[in-house]
Amino acid sequence: MTVEVKYASPSQRRHYRVTTPINIDMEGATYSTENWSISGFRLAGYDGKVTINQVIPLRVRIPFQGFDISFITNAKIVRLQDDVIAGEFQGLNEREHEVLKSFITGIVGGEMAEVGGIIRRLDVPVTPAMLQPYKDVTQEESAREAFNRKMISVIYIFAGIALTAFLVLILYVNIFQLRTTTGVVFSPTETLNAPVTTGDVTNISVKENQYVKAGTALMDFNDPKLLHDTEASQLLVNQATANRLHAEEQLASQTKQLAIGAHLSPKSSANTVLQSMQKQLGVQQAGLSRNADLLKSGVISHSIYDLRNLTYQQAAQNVQRQVEDFNNLISAVQATKDLETAAINQLATLKAQRNLLTLKAPADGRVVKLFVSDHSGVQYGKPAVLFERSDTKQVRVYLTQADSMSVAVGDVTKIYLPDYNSHVHMHVAEIDHITATIDPRTGVYTGWDNRALDLSVILILQADTKQDADKLLYVSSGKPAFAVVNIHPVERLINRLLVND
Repeated sequence: MTVEVKYASPSQRRHYRVTTPINIDMEGATYSTENWSISGFRLAGYDGKVTINQVIPLRVRIPFQGFDISFITNAKIVRLQDDVIAGEFQGLNEREHEVLKSFITGIVGGEMAEVGGIIRRLDVPVTPAMLQPYKDVTQEESAREAFNRKMISVIYIFAGIALTAFLVLILYVNIFQLRTTTGVVFSPTETLNAPVTTGDVTNISVKENQYVKAGTALMDFNDPKLLHDTEASQLLVNQATANRLHAEEQLASQTKQLAIGAHLSPKSSANTVLQSMQKQLGVQQAGLSRNADLLKSGVISHSIYDLRNLTYQQAAQNVQRQVEDFNNLISAVQATKDLETAAINQLATLKAQRNLLTLKAPADGRVVKLFVSDHSGVQYGKPAVLFERSDTKQVRVYLTQADSMSVAVGDVTKIYLPDYNSHVHMHVAEIDHITATIDPRTGVYTGWDNRALDLSVILILQADTKQDADKLLYVSSGKPAFAVVNIHPVERLINRLLVND
């Protein structure tokens, strides 16, 4: 007799699933799950248009004790039957994975349960039962019981007061405060480019994720063309200096000879000798004038006049020629000095350019990424370092339109940094309604109504004091930040209630 054996199909459930519903926002609508796990979800009532294996963006919202703990991720559609779809989460990071795991563990372990569509923690008191029958109550025991009832009444009264205070605190937190977990530490980054035309990296002095002070040398470059120009300029300076020294020697020698001929000190300056020569030229010209006056008055004859006039003219011409030669020598010395100065200035400019081959930190900040390595070739304008400035660090909080209606510039905000267990006092410096509402492909505004469920408003927060700003200096961009915005003005409270309604 043949026995037929049938096997059940293998289960596709890799993780334990819970039926406590959570919310999935996708394609402009919100759906409640039938069950979910760390790896995915299943929901009914879907009326959208998706296909099997399609990856779609969505927001997971877990309603927990009056708050929505949410994150944005992608899901791959793995099942589609009528209005029932199932999706598999794609690319969950460590934080998102831990959030799902914590809630599943709490629900399975009985620490959490759904109460009115909200997941809440349960406090289960354990009351011991009596194992023996009651005895007859005596007068003493009756008095004791009466005292106990009074004490219990007092306890209940204090408990009622404490509960009332707690409820008032809850009302204050929910009405006069805006709490969100969608904040993130943000700091603008800038790309530092290679300053050389063509060359290579000779030394890298920093590592990625290293914090540096302003002016710290990050890396050095070598530019062969600039090095060649600098060496050529140095040769020009040396030649110009030699020419100047030669011209000065000639001027000094000529000055000494003329000084001795004019009966001056051999150490006389060029200006003193030139003045003496110009004075001699004046004497000869005065002699010509006086000789003409003597001829006119008849004191001397024409032959004597001609003889003296020839002598004076020859002497004047000799002095004039010496003055011109001496001036030319002085001008030659000045010309060599000018050439030397120009060569020195050009060399200084090239050396300054060589100093620029050291790439330095523009401010206090963090080296996010190095785009080059030691001895790698670079060209002018090629990215070398991605740098994050610490002096412009801020916190950005992403809100929906409804929540943004209750916030204004200047509102006091308290930030909690979970990764550092630290609090920072900040304020709202700017509210950006524009960036998230522009289509990056067309540059056209998409409008508000179509983005009602999106976190399309950005709060830009700045630290209140230098001490608070210093707490953010060494916090890396991208770290999560929980924000509590205090809302006090009555008119903005009314706006918030009206928008939420």
